[in-house]
Amino acid sequence: MLRTGVDYNLFFRELSSIPEDMASLTKSFYYPPKAEVLTEWEAWLQTWRERIEKDAEAQGDVTNAIAATAENMRKANPKFTWREWLIVPAYKAAEKGDFTPIHELQKILTAPYDEQSKEVENKYYQLRPLEFFSAGGIAHYSCSS
Repeated sequence: MLRTGVDYNLFFRELSSIPEDMASLTKSFYYPPKAEVLTEWEAWLQTWRERIEKDAEAQGDVTNAIAATAENMRKANPKFTWREWLIVPAYKAAEKGDFTPIHELQKILTAPYDEQSKEVENKYYQLRPLEFFSAGGIAHYSCSS
C-alpha cells in the first residue's frame, strides 16, 4: 500500500465489496501503479479472495458467507470520514456566515456507513485533492498528546 500511494479509507471501503478484480480498488490509488506493482496487487487480491471463499466453503453456504463477510467489512469501514480537507473549507465558509457545508457534513457524518446520493458520493467520497497534500492544517491530522 505504501508503494502505491493509497487512500486507506477508500481502499478498505471498496475492498468491502469483495471485488473480483482491481477495477474498483484502483479508484483509491493516487497514482497509476507500475505494471509490476499492479501485478502484485492482482496476485494479492486473488489470494485474498481465495481465502475468503475457502472460509465461506467451511461454513457450508458460500454465497451467504461471502455476503456476510462483505457486510461485516462495510460495518467496519465507513464510506464517509472526517477529513481535514473537507472540514477546513466548511468552517471557513461558516466564518463568513455560510453554514450550509457544516450542516451538509453533519448530516453525512451522522451516518458514515450508509450509502448516500450520487451527488454526495461524488463530492465527499473521493481522493484528497493534490493541492491539499502539503497544505498546512489540512494535509494531515495532528495530536497534542
